[in-house]
Amino acid sequence: MATLGVVSFLGGGLFANGIVKVSPKLNWPAGHANHVVSTTDGTHAVGLENLGRIQVYSPTWKFLQGWQIDAEGGDFSIVPQANKELYVYTARSKMLFVYSECGALIRSGSYEQEFADVPKGDVVNVPTPWFLWPFSSPFTCWALAVVGTGLTAVLKRFGPNQSITAPLL
Repeated sequence: MATLGVVSFLGGGLFANGIVKVSPKLNWPAGHANHVVSTTDGTHAVGLENLGRIQVYSPTWKFLQGWQIDAEGGDFSIVPQANKELYVYTARSKMLFVYSECGALIRSGSYEQEFADVPKGDVVNVPTPWFLWPFSSPFTCWALAVVGTGLTAVLKRFGPNQSITAPLL
């Protein structure tokens, strides 16, 4: 459990910084998401800040696809447009990326306004199986690692004696 938590935390950092690429077909557990917007047709775009990733869901929350964005491991905001484009504003580099709903980059450039003035998405609990919730946040990954380390220490201290002695004949 400890190893799983640490690997999940480090993996998120590798994904967020673009070191490891994630398949567009991988539905990463979103859990409690802070950057959720809906388009005019009801499609949901979910920003996973800890991964530098956007995932798109149908109006009934069926996963459609996801893609990485270049947010440099920082905060970003998604603003849907009437023409089904998604404007993605990044906080660290002050870049504006314009994507199609399918994840194709249409154009990019810098923006002048303050990031704090960019509209933010809603906070939503995205349908996620309970056993995948620990992977939806770096904090829950660390919690998993701490609990796993604690359980390992308890089992080593109070667990059954692992030494085996051969009976004398």
